[in-house]
Amino acid sequence: MNMHRMLCALLILCLLPMACVCAEESGDPVVVRVGNYAYPKSLVEFMMRAAADDNGALWEALSQEEKEAIRDMTIRQVVGIGVIENKLAEQGKHDFTADEEELLRSNAQAAYDQMWTNLYQYMRKNNADISEEDVTEWLEEMGYTLDMYFENAKAIERQFRMFDLYCADVKLTDSEMDAYYQETYVKPDQKRYEHDIPTYEKEILLLGNESFFVPEGYRYLKWILIPYPDELLKEARPQLFRLYLTENALKAAYDAMAEAAATVEDMNELLPYRASFDECKADNDAAGEALTEKLRQALPMAEEIAAEVHAKLRQGTAFEQLVNKYSADSTYADPANPGVPFHPDSPNWSDRQREGIATLKNIGDLSSPVLASEGIYLLYYAADVPSGTHELTDEERNALAQNAQYAAQLNRLNALLEAWKPDYEIVTNESLLDMD
Repeated sequence: MNMHRMLCALLILCLLPMACVCAEESGDPVVVRVGNYAYPKSLVEFMMRAAADDNGALWEALSQEEKEAIRDMTIRQVVGIGVIENKLAEQGKHDFTADEEELLRSNAQAAYDQMWTNLYQYMRKNNADISEEDVTEWLEEMGYTLDMYFENAKAIERQFRMFDLYCADVKLTDSEMDAYYQETYVKPDQKRYEHDIPTYEKEILLLGNESFFVPEGYRYLKWILIPYPDELLKEARPQLFRLYLTENALKAAYDAMAEAAATVEDMNELLPYRASFDECKADNDAAGEALTEKLRQALPMAEEIAAEVHAKLRQGTAFEQLVNKYSADSTYADPANPGVPFHPDSPNWSDRQREGIATLKNIGDLSSPVLASEGIYLLYYAADVPSGTHELTDEERNALAQNAQYAAQLNRLNALLEAWKPDYEIVTNESLLDMD
């Protein structure tokens, strides 16, 4: 055993089922027996519920058909574990030395501690009264114990031992690895995001996540933010204050309507809340228009600056230099910053911003001034966003190669496990399982 295997285990996308001590020793009813190894009710039920958790669902919320599908899948997994344990025992590779167990337990402790810390921080965000004891107790009730992580570490190591014994000759060509990348990563993202820009922006752009497929039609935008003159902002204080008040009132009306919607039985009871929300929305819109009308006084100044910027761009001045000179926002003074992605189907831009962006036909174009409460924007079409399949970096390709190799070896091992099943007496007793 070596550290390379422990690092490879971190690449596994799903927690492998844990191995099991002999069921007779614990008095736990046996649900699965494979040759010389038995697996108890508590283990199989834990795995069933963990599979539901892994799919983002509560076991109790599943239909009977869904529960039975998970049960059958789990039984197959446990049978596979049993075949592995029997095969390794035959080869004298089942057990671990004291040093090997010490390393496995150390890694299990680190994994458990990280999981515990992440859960504690998450639960504290939602409830400041949560204690460390509460987290530990909840994990124990759910079966996520240090012993489980230790058994899981042993199960992973046994799997790698099976790879060494029976799958060492599995090698992937570059074309096979590329096919694995397309099928496993690219095509699922393409199916989900290619024609659904709002979902792409919600799940990828707004959360800072990575996607292996980028929809067509995105362009990078940068901007110069021209501040309003101080004197104009002083004059606009009444309009700004009115906008602040109406925004707060609108939020309060929305919250009240949402809270009522969660409790009322007759939807007609929501009509007063909806009327209040609509009234607040109209007030907020009017406040925004009043502020905009006041701030229009700065447009001549902004148009002069826009003309200067446009002339300097035609002369070859880098946009980043113009950001340094004219913008109150230095975000795009760094040439390494590509800009913010914009798509015509994006729901995250205001109507005024869209009007300005619509005038940008070619890379290097600059928009007319666009009014906003924080200043006046000059939008710049910096580049097109490369669409289609995400091009892997060297680091990503190396990680992909390890994942693809693991998947290919796992496919070989699963086929062998199916072929070996007739060599062992396999007994299952699903009726013992609690399906509620």
